[in-house]
Amino acid sequence: MKYLSILLALLLNHSIATAAPNTIEIIGLVPGVSTKAQVEQADASGFIIGGYKLLCVPEYIDDVLSKFVCLTGKDMYSIDTTAKESFRIASNVEVYKVLLAGFTKKFGVPAKIDTSSARNKLGTEFERQTAIWLDKAGNRLLLTSMATKIDEGALIMESAQNIKKDRAEETA
Repeated sequence: MKYLSILLALLLNHSIATAAPNTIEIIGLVPGVSTKAQVEQADASGFIIGGYKLLCVPEYIDDVLSKFVCLTGKDMYSIDTTAKESFRIASNVEVYKVLLAGFTKKFGVPAKIDTSSARNKLGTEFERQTAIWLDKAGNRLLLTSMATKIDEGALIMESAQNIKKDRAEETA
C-alpha cells in the first residue's frame, strides 16, 4: 500500500509536469526568444490581447524579450476592440475573466490559481484571483484580476532567464 501511494504521487507529478505548455506565446511574442524588433512590430497597431487593447511595457535582456507587463482596467484604458461601440473601456475584472478563459483554452489549466482578498480604502472587500502558467522552458505567465489597486489588473509574461535574474537579485 505504501508503494502504491508513492507510485500514484509520482504519476500525478509527472502528469502535472507534462501538462505544462511547450511554449508560452502571446500575440506571437515568446519570452526569451522574441527580439526587440519583433516586439515593436507587434506593437505597430497596439498590443491587442484577447480582444483588448492593453498598455504593455516590454523589458529586454540583450535585446531579447525578458518581461512583458500589461496593466488592465478602466484607469489603464483597456479598450474592448470587439465592442459595437467604437471606444468601450473594460474593467480589470472583465479583462481577467476573458483572458483566463482564453489562456486556459490555449495553454491548459493553470499550474496554480491563488484566491485572496483585497480591500479598498473604504474597507470593502473584493476577491483577487491570480493564475500562473509555466511552460517547459521555465517561462511564466501570470494573470491577476487585481494588482496594486482593486481597479487595476495585470498580465505578466517572463522569461526563465529573467526569473533567475530576479531570484539572484533577491538573494543578494
